[in-house]
Amino acid sequence: MIEIKIYGFGGQGAQVMSILLVNAAVNAGCRAHAFSEYGANIMGGQTESFVRISEDTINVHSHMYEPDYIVMMDENFTKRRGVVSGLKDSGEVLINSPDPPEAFSSLGNFKITTIDARSIAREQTLVTGRGVEVINTPVLGAIVGIIPFVGIDDVAKAIREGGVPNPEKNIGVAREAYRRVKSREAVGVTVKKREMPKLSPDGVEFTKPYSGSFPVFDLEKMPRCNRCMICYISCPDLAISFKTDPFSLTINRDICKQCGICINECPRHAISLGGKA
Repeated sequence: MIEIKIYGFGGQGAQVMSILLVNAAVNAGCRAHAFSEYGANIMGGQTESFVRISEDTINVHSHMYEPDYIVMMDENFTKRRGVVSGLKDSGEVLINSPDPPEAFSSLGNFKITTIDARSIAREQTLVTGRGVEVINTPVLGAIVGIIPFVGIDDVAKAIREGGVPNPEKNIGVAREAYRRVKSREAVGVTVKKREMPKLSPDGVEFTKPYSGSFPVFDLEKMPRCNRCMICYISCPDLAISFKTDPFSLTINRDICKQCGICINECPRHAISLGGKA
């Protein structure tokens, strides 16, 4: 049996991805189950999903304490205290990041693989109506590239039968991520532990901005804004502030995690991602 722990932010599709992984495992003739933990935030809050896959009956239904694999939907999870706690000595870490595995040597003496899911989604124009890259299916393809039992064709079948929008595009990005992992374009290496960075009181160090686009106050849409500040109120990370002359929205990119809540909550549609309409 293998155990997989997945870290994500609400809205990134980690929970859907875990269900697709279970269905793919069943397609491969295995036994599997998944469950998730998340807070009150519909989007933006931290989520944890857990998947068990076995060729035999699974008799364990408890919380997961010693996973074989840890998957991070965003590289900034690597800055959180205890993120690899309990990972087996032979365990592997998969990180959605454009950086090489060596950049995450602070995690410890584990095998690390990175995959740039955002760029794969952009290359194949797999984005939401708001212009946000869909990353869960490319990460799913990368997971299958490092675990046993499940093949990429099993994933393709799970996506087609799982009611996923644009199934062929999602299958395409999953296959591309799988190909890059298997061809070693996403390099997996074992790195030695180095001194841990200093952490903030809540155990987080956001010293590097999130990759990808950020919400902006689109100047062409400026007349639509009625200064209601719903975006400011709804931001779970207090990443939004304002300038008054001229009035504009500013984003603290050190803490914004691109959850899209401000974009979705704006009643006048005055905010867009990366300046795109």
